[in-house]
Amino acid sequence: MRVHAAIIGERLMTGHECHYAKKVVAMHRYIFWFLMLTGVLTFCMGLGLPIAFSMDTLTLDVAGFLLLAFLTLGPMAGGIWIFWLGYKRRVCFSPRVSIIRGIMTIRKKPVPSGAGSINYVNEYYVGNVLLHGPPGSSVILDRLHGKFIEVHALFMHVYPSINLSKRYKGIDEALLFNLNDQINLDAAFQKYGRSVFKREAGRSGLFITLSMFFSIAFACYIVAKLGVNDFWPLMVVILAAVILICVLHMALEYGYKHLRKLLDPDCLDLTLEEILKG
Repeated sequence: MRVHAAIIGERLMTGHECHYAKKVVAMHRYIFWFLMLTGVLTFCMGLGLPIAFSMDTLTLDVAGFLLLAFLTLGPMAGGIWIFWLGYKRRVCFSPRVSIIRGIMTIRKKPVPSGAGSINYVNEYYVGNVLLHGPPGSSVILDRLHGKFIEVHALFMHVYPSINLSKRYKGIDEALLFNLNDQINLDAAFQKYGRSVFKREAGRSGLFITLSMFFSIAFACYIVAKLGVNDFWPLMVVILAAVILICVLHMALEYGYKHLRKLLDPDCLDLTLEEILKG
């Protein structure tokens, strides 16, 4: 295994770490099933095009026939390839956790966004090892660029590689379990339960969903009540709905924390960063 950092030892996984690794495997399997489903739908889309044209009386010249062939065979070939990516892909982990020492580096990964623009997300490396940290760990890892660290990580093998870009050639991937005294996944699960990240994400997702639902309902009511049809008044309503989403989300978070504190004065209002310390 090509690691340009020192692997100074290995240890067995704890029960909590094994549970977390199995959850990651399950998540990857969902992705593989999604790829297979996407491949089938893409193949059927290409197959359905000539069937739809055959039901029409449209006469095609040579250029039209070639275009139809391209629009048929392209999606069909793409669908088969996407299905193969999901069907043949497998994910597994090393049986033991590796202890790695090296310099933490951050690389920017370009991610296409709307309107043709590109955003950049951080990827975290120790040598040629790409670390996948638990939820909330990016706040910690962002501060460690260029610093010497020691991590406990579980190497993850996905084949064929899910990253087709040349930037990942020679790169190994690993799940981050421990980082000095700042991340201790086993202690966090031991203290707060294995579903701690799911609870945090579920609560935030619920509050965002409720905020969006009420804001969209408010915007639809205003548009219907006032008969808004012009462009600029409609933009004002949309802007008001976006602001209302933010205000409602903050109000729900604030109310939840204070209600929880009222019902249980001993409860601790911890951030993900504090939870990760265990």
